[in-house]
Amino acid sequence: MALLTFGISSRASTAQGATSANNTVYVRFSSGMRALGIAASDVKTTGYNLSYSAPPPPCPAGVAGSMAPPCERNPQYYGYFVTRSASVTVHKLELVGKAIDTAVASGVNNVQGVEYSIADTKSYYLRALGQAIVAARTQADVMALAAGLHIVRVVSISGSGAIPRPIVETPMYRLAAAPIAQPTQITPPSSLDVTATVSVTYAAQP
Repeated sequence: MALLTFGISSRASTAQGATSANNTVYVRFSSGMRALGIAASDVKTTGYNLSYSAPPPPCPAGVAGSMAPPCERNPQYYGYFVTRSASVTVHKLELVGKAIDTAVASGVNNVQGVEYSIADTKSYYLRALGQAIVAARTQADVMALAAGLHIVRVVSISGSGAIPRPIVETPMYRLAAAPIAQPTQITPPSSLDVTATVSVTYAAQP
């Protein structure tokens, strides 16, 4: 499966305006995901923030003959800002690119990444754990035989495991909410590894 993360940023001169604009985009975004067949439970808000940036004092009056740089005030830098982060879990990998295009078309202006993982972790881990135990015993038998001994029992055993979750596409970047000229193509990894590590202490005798 794939985990997609998005960001929605809005600015307005009032808090209500900023939150309303952000909510409007999120509703379109959520509806678009459902239209693709993605369950509502797989679309989640993971972060939400409202902040205010006050404008600076007015530019001072110019002085004749002054070489001071021009005073500039960009209204886009001031006002109320709402930032929302959202995640989408996609179980059908062929929908990853479509989900990104749908999100951007709905007004999402940050695509923060795509991460692949394995849905059924437990069964793969148990298989890997069993293979690790067999490999440990094989190595112990070879070492004991070379030393003129044979294994008689297991003294202790412990195990651990991890599942690498590589990030595949894309670094965070900002997008304009505009029609997509070409569909987004996301190529999933050919495989993911599930690993298990065991430590076994054996007792051996002649």
